[in-house]
Amino acid sequence: MAGVLVSVSVVALGTAAAASQGSGIRGYWYQSHIKGVSVTWVAPSGRDPYNGWDWIEIQDSNGRRVTWDWACGNANCGAYGSTLIDANLTKGAEYKALYYSDGGRVTRGTLQAEFEFWA
Repeated sequence: MAGVLVSVSVVALGTAAAASQGSGIRGYWYQSHIKGVSVTWVAPSGRDPYNGWDWIEIQDSNGRRVTWDWACGNANCGAYGSTLIDANLTKGAEYKALYYSDGGRVTRGTLQAEFEFWA
């Protein structure tokens, strides 16, 4: 199988807000909390990640699994898509997304792509 292209976007949610005032200027700031990642992938033409049991793993900088999810959660999603993976990541920490093809319930599959990113 030809390689899979992968990119990662960190999904942050602004939850805590506070007002600040100084020198007659009033403003608001928001504290973001990292809630997960969006992994965008492009598989070779004709490949169906659902039927191929493709999946994505998120690892921390020590190579430990943080979380994982199927690349495609429904049948016939085609050769490209984006997978939202829920993970409470540490802001500023280094992570790696790994895309595996031909996985399953008892096998890890074949590593097709990896992408390092910071939350």
